[in-house]
Amino acid sequence: YQRRVHGILLQQKMEDILAAIPPWTLGYVGGSIALAASVSLNVIGYTQFFLYFDQLIRGQIWRLVTPYMFAGGFSFHLLFHVVFSIMFLPQLERKYFQHRGDLFMMLLFFWFAIFVFSFIIDYHRVMTSQFLLALVYVSCKDSTGIHYIYGIAIKDQYIPFVYLLIDILSGQPIIPLLIGIIAGHCYYFLKTVSYQHYGRDLFPTPMFIHRLFKDHGYEYIRREQPEVRPFHGRGQPVGGQQHALPQWSCNQKFLCYSII
Repeated sequence: YQRRVHGILLQQKMEDILAAIPPWTLGYVGGSIALAASVSLNVIGYTQFFLYFDQLIRGQIWRLVTPYMFAGGFSFHLLFHVVFSIMFLPQLERKYFQHRGDLFMMLLFFWFAIFVFSFIIDYHRVMTSQFLLALVYVSCKDSTGIHYIYGIAIKDQYIPFVYLLIDILSGQPIIPLLIGIIAGHCYYFLKTVSYQHYGRDLFPTPMFIHRLFKDHGYEYIRREQPEVRPFHGRGQPVGGQQHALPQWSCNQKFLCYSII
């Protein structure tokens, strides 16, 4: 009877843990574990998950996805991959909870950018570390939190570089890992830096993507550059009547700024 009770409690705890993980993160981690199990149990050869163009042309379309999920068999590298995914991907997914279209476009951007950069250096067979590092970079860029890794408190801004260091110490080459940071920074610049400094989103999500994912309030997601007008007066017009501001032509604006 006690064993049965302990089994039920353990099952409930596992269900609670799985329920706390957002669906996209759970699918990504579950896919990595499933691929690792198939290799460790000799069900499928690991080369079946690599990106080979000749096999892709023959219809093996899963090779478009598995190179970004396959982290090897059951090993420390897989454990490291799973732990970092569960630690940082949920906060990224919760950030885009109401705008899953933006999350999809971010994943699509990383999928394409990492492939292009990796193809240039001929390291495109497996791109899991680069892909996860790019996601961790974006997730931690604006975060002010602190995570404990091996008992050491580390600010979130430095987490991607700690990930980079641990992967290098485990024998991973540094150049492919730098691709993940470069891809993450490119996305951050296009989405955040450009909007903060120039008022423009250089990588906007198409409206049909928002409709496809049924994003909340997608009609108001498109951010427009604020209109710049000279002489923003704060006084009230005489007589209490408000008149529409005249439309300035380009020549009038240029003449006005020249006089100033």
